[in-house]
Amino acid sequence: MIIVLAAGVSTVLLNQVDESLCHFQHSYLLGLPKGLFPISSTPSLSWCYQFFSKQSDIHDRVYVVASAQSFKPYERWAIDVGLPAGHVLSIGTAELRDPKNAFLDSLGVALRLACAPTNSSDSHTLMGIDQEITIIGSDFLPDQHLLSSWTVLPRHVSVLVSSTGSSLIALKVSAEVVPLLLEYIDLCQMQLWQTKAPCVGSNESTAQPTTTYDQLLAWLDQNGKLSKHILPVDDPISKWMDPAVSLADYHSYWKSFQPNLPRIVAPLSCIPNIHHRVYARIGLMGNPSDGFYGKTISTTISNFWADVTLVPNADSSDSSCCFVANKICDHISFGSIHTAHQVAKIDGYDGASRLLLATIRIFVQHCNTNNIPLVRRGMRIIYQTNIPRQVGLAGSSSLVIALLKSLLKFNSISEATIPLWKQANMALSAETDELGITAGLQDRIVQVYGGCVHMDFDRKLMTNRSFGEYQPLSTSGIPLNLWMAFVRQPKESGKVHHTVKTRFEKGDLDVVEGMKQLGKLADEAKTAMQVNDSFALAQLFDANFALRRQLYGDAVIGVQTLRIIELAHQHGHAAKLSGSGGCVIGIWREKDASKFVARTRELRSELEREGFIFCFVDIPKTY
Repeated sequence: MIIVLAAGVSTVLLNQVDESLCHFQHSYLLGLPKGLFPISSTPSLSWCYQFFSKQSDIHDRVYVVASAQSFKPYERWAIDVGLPAGHVLSIGTAELRDPKNAFLDSLGVALRLACAPTNSSDSHTLMGIDQEITIIGSDFLPDQHLLSSWTVLPRHVSVLVSSTGSSLIALKVSAEVVPLLLEYIDLCQMQLWQTKAPCVGSNESTAQPTTTYDQLLAWLDQNGKLSKHILPVDDPISKWMDPAVSLADYHSYWKSFQPNLPRIVAPLSCIPNIHHRVYARIGLMGNPSDGFYGKTISTTISNFWADVTLVPNADSSDSSCCFVANKICDHISFGSIHTAHQVAKIDGYDGASRLLLATIRIFVQHCNTNNIPLVRRGMRIIYQTNIPRQVGLAGSSSLVIALLKSLLKFNSISEATIPLWKQANMALSAETDELGITAGLQDRIVQVYGGCVHMDFDRKLMTNRSFGEYQPLSTSGIPLNLWMAFVRQPKESGKVHHTVKTRFEKGDLDVVEGMKQLGKLADEAKTAMQVNDSFALAQLFDANFALRRQLYGDAVIGVQTLRIIELAHQHGHAAKLSGSGGCVIGIWREKDASKFVARTRELRSELEREGFIFCFVDIPKTY
């Protein structure tokens, strides 16, 4: 079994690609993790895959553990080389971690995968522990002589380290030691989780213990389970895996041969690029009453985000506007016709460019109607997102608002000219009026304002002035133990409101009263958050879900979502939907906080075993 750890952290190479956006010849590298950079026209990881493929049939024995940022590129790579898409797993966040802690996060996911029993009836069959496990980084380059001599003793972990002994390159784990190794990693992570345990009256985080692979290797050594294989000083494996590899190094040495490389051109612009990031959002309470004159509370989360960068044209008289194609966000090129088939099956047919085009139309139309002058200079629009599609995390509105905010800054338009509430309305119009997407204001408001917001969509306010009452709340009222879980194969979130909306418009008393009750829950949640009463908030979570289930029915909510809720309740957690897709959020609801870590660990294991993604929610620190 081969496991590729691809969650990764920031490197000089990736940072320099991001910083050189005005050098158009580098745009083909945008969004690519280092492991997929072309080396002699072949993705770095593909060299390794081809090497192992020649040794034996590994089609069903290779798994990739990625971050939310790198998940889609590696999923596309897997399809290209013929791996099942389900063999690419996510750790559930794109937030950059310390390199060593990112290693443990990914290794924990990988080893739990290895421990999962084989279930032949599951299309995402996981391997049991019946063989040694080779664990490599995604930028691992194969060396036939080295790998043929690298072995592991029974009940041992053999590690490849750099010539200095300071950098871990790869591991080979004997089957017998996997459970013991996983137990140690889980213990380290449980210590970290203890800092998230609910504490009445406070959501302040305590000091977090450090867990690094240095400690892991020391622990293995102390237990007599470690053997080391040191690479030669000039071995290319450690050189390419060095996080200090630069863009200049890549072009002068590692790229080697690239006949189709775009011609190097001069910088596009001498004025600064404009960049804006918009985070995903979760609905904490009251949803989906925002579309029914109700009240809600939502917050942005930094687990996932959308980025838009505007690169001004070098010539101020050049008014051209160009989308720099992103093959992950838009389906424009594929490894083969079979890859195209699989991508359509997984991601559907709608890409990001239609959202951006609709945003530009609404923006320009509003400016023309209100005599707001726009600059003549055009731009290149670069975009990317790591928000999971159609699970109810407001991925589409994130891109829309990121572009809208960038356009406002590009044209020096202030909030006094286009206030925040109007920006939210424009973002909604781009999707509903231009693209026919069923959506509500809640997502757009919280993403335009940022942070946590209480929203009152009173009918009179909405009718008389086209916006409600929006009150930013402190994110300190959000429990540290807030988690989310979502399905692997989501549904179209915009389709689930249709029947209830029709009933509401016809005056159905059950629906009208139900939406009022959801709004009241938002007010109660606001009070609970202001006094840091996480237990009261947990009760409101359950009440919100119960009422939503009563209004929409199990068929709309979906079997997979119901299963997440069921498992949450079984393990002491309150849970509700974060939006209209397959994402569920939850918090600890029991009075006895001492059981939080053990029960949450059990919940995570159950969810991952059944193919769901589980992670704690990260709240942006900028609000």
